Amino acid sequence: MAPGAALLAGLVLGGLGAVACGGSTPAGDVDVSGGDAELDSALDAPDTELGPGDGETGPGDEGGGDADLDAPDQSTDAADGASDDGAGPSDADASACPEGAPCPATISGPCQMGRCNALGQCVTVPVPGCCDFDADCASVTPPSACDVIRCVGGLCVPEAVPGCCSSSDQCDDGLACTLDQCSGPGGRCVHCAVECPCEGPVELYSAHFSEAEPQAAGFFVEDLDPNDHVSWRSSSRRYVSPPTSLRLGDATCPTYYNGALDPDCQPVDAAGADSSPVELTLYSPAIPLPPAPGGHAGLVWLWSEVEPLTTGGPGERDVLRVAVDPGLGQFWPVTSSLAVGKSTGGEWRLLAFDMTPWSGNTVRLRFIFDTLDSADNHHEGVYLDDLSVVSRCEGGCCFSDSDCAGLPGADGCRVPRCVPLADGAGNVCALLPPDPGKPCTACDPEDACDDGNPCTSDSCDAALACRHDAFCCFEQVVLSASFEEGLSGWFVDDDQPADPVSWRTTTALAVVGGTSAWFGDPATGTYATGGRVRGSLTSSSVILPEAPTTGGELGVSFWLRLGTEWDGQLYDNPAGLDRLSLEIIGAGHITEVWSSDEVGGSTEGLWVPVSVPLLEYAGRPVQLRFTFDSVDDTSNDHEGAFIDGLELGGRCPSPAR
Repeated sequence: MAPGAALLAGLVLGGLGAVACGGSTPAGDVDVSGGDAELDSALDAPDTELGPGDGETGPGDEGGGDADLDAPDQSTDAADGASDDGAGPSDADASACPEGAPCPATISGPCQMGRCNALGQCVTVPVPGCCDFDADCASVTPPSACDVIRCVGGLCVPEAVPGCCSSSDQCDDGLACTLDQCSGPGGRCVHCAVECPCEGPVELYSAHFSEAEPQAAGFFVEDLDPNDHVSWRSSSRRYVSPPTSLRLGDATCPTYYNGALDPDCQPVDAAGADSSPVELTLYSPAIPLPPAPGGHAGLVWLWSEVEPLTTGGPGERDVLRVAVDPGLGQFWPVTSSLAVGKSTGGEWRLLAFDMTPWSGNTVRLRFIFDTLDSADNHHEGVYLDDLSVVSRCEGGCCFSDSDCAGLPGADGCRVPRCVPLADGAGNVCALLPPDPGKPCTACDPEDACDDGNPCTSDSCDAALACRHDAFCCFEQVVLSASFEEGLSGWFVDDDQPADPVSWRTTTALAVVGGTSAWFGDPATGTYATGGRVRGSLTSSSVILPEAPTTGGELGVSFWLRLGTEWDGQLYDNPAGLDRLSLEIIGAGHITEVWSSDEVGGSTEGLWVPVSVPLLEYAGRPVQLRFTFDSVDDTSNDHEGAFIDGLELGGRCPSPAR
């Protein structure tokens, strides 16, 4: 048991006697509910002791014949303010219910108990730290950004959020072929499959909801009110892939209002007095998640028209929430309709979420819809379609659609896309429809529309006409560097060649392979020397391709990790301190085309992708020059600049979404 749980248990089981989340009067406390009969009886008993006014005992009095001695003491009730009947007000009010004592109050659940207040009244109060539901713990502060407070066994206790992290060293998955990073304190571990062999299918599970009812596809529904006419059911009204989707709503009318409806699908009672809250949970079939480099992700298309958004906080009504259920009665929220604005404005929107923390297990997905009240429920509702669970290995941690080119299974109706996941959990390559909600017909034969251009996505439209959408790819790479062979083909220029800080290769940190280019001192792991440091790394001259004829672009891309005095600081750098720049040298000119101003002076301990367009240099010889300059001699004890996975060449644009 966690220390917090032990403390709460001590309060409940110790400080509250035998009540433990509410109950009857503990043993040892006087039960005063019956008129204080025992107390008055004790006070009215005869006084058998000698005292002033009782007289002195003389010879022959020992047998009890002394009338003064043996007469009952009539002064006790008078002193107590009570009459001989034993029902004095002082007895009932002052001593019957002392403040803070347990008492037999009427309670409505295990998290209530009876306690005496300052007026001697028995009132119902909450049991400290007790709960029925997770929502009862909303006022309890989690011990860290990676904990949530949940109701477990009637107590509010902290539980670690799966996959949550505070730093990258908490994210090591034990695989040498993945780049493991934390998206930030309280963020998510991201495992990029950089050089991993990808085995097995990309798509592990899919559901297109073409069956007549969800139960036919292995889904089942938990309904707060199974007797109303609102549930999850198949619908041909809207869909991403024909002929149907799943809809939450009335059996015949486009609404999730569960009161009586007239033939025009309008509420019979305009005030909605005959309606009630709607709470439905849709459970997926069990989905195995075999261990895989990079982990797994889930995707589902959502169409939503519900009560308008208010604050978006925990009490937001009419929200669809998605959770992973690993069994044992637990489930973990991973995204919700709030991620796309709650209502989707008449369009299909994609919900994408990480499932990596549960890789190696079998899970279910829960789709939980709760109106929380019966007001303003006369809206069309929510639809789900094309649910899938995919491997995150193919494409690694993609940053553009070009990283997903060649994804298995692509055709004219499903094209590769780089999709961002909820909660900053990275991106995933997935096959998505080019026009969600619109019919798509693949060509027959499949290559009928192939134009031979690697930078177009070829497909048939609904009218069977060929489409050639521009697609982003490296059409021609003229320079690539992962620095596995050292700095061969690169030139180093150092303002202070005698100091130990310079551009060199290192195996300490890398994305592609095991080596990167680094500006720093291997002895200290920083660029601090006690003086100013400045150095440049310049490539050999290469000729850029001509501008792509398909309206593409030329560019350079690379991975960057940059640690400077701007780590964790607000970036305001007019003096150019600890700045990394990229220049193009060509035709007698040197032009800065990028600098670390673009990333706020630091990547905060993470590898980030950088892409710089160079279309104006098409067909010309150029050199790349990276320069790091501390400018001053202070605050230089940081890890410096790392560069890896550099590519220079002709690119094509991503297709319009």
